[in-house]
Amino acid sequence: MSLIFSDKVKDALVNGLGLGDDAAVTLEIIATALFLIVISACATDNAPCSGVLAPLAIGGFIYVAATVIGPASGGSFNPARSIAPAIYAGEFSNLWIYLAGPLVGGLIGGVIVALVRQRKVGVPA
Repeated sequence: MSLIFSDKVKDALVNGLGLGDDAAVTLEIIATALFLIVISACATDNAPCSGVLAPLAIGGFIYVAATVIGPASGGSFNPARSIAPAIYAGEFSNLWIYLAGPLVGGLIGGVIVALVRQRKVGVPA
């Protein structure tokens, strides 16, 4: 691949930080948790917007999150989206942000969804 693409492409593929490491990992955690909540709220069997509107809601969230958070943290929200470019470019200095942030955010989002669903189960219809 190095024969096809220049160093400019390698630099463009690797996530860039607009803020410090702490702020970037915090933004990645928050965005990933919210992303998981949106997916769980829209794409599950009993969701009110499941079906045709789920892809619109999920895609809309990713657009807004990437537009707002992307310039500050790199807007990865997915470890695989950051690992492959880091390997290709040989740049691993900030990779921990894009591994830890989405994993912790996914855990937080999953716990929130589980707690909300648990409460709904106990409420009589």
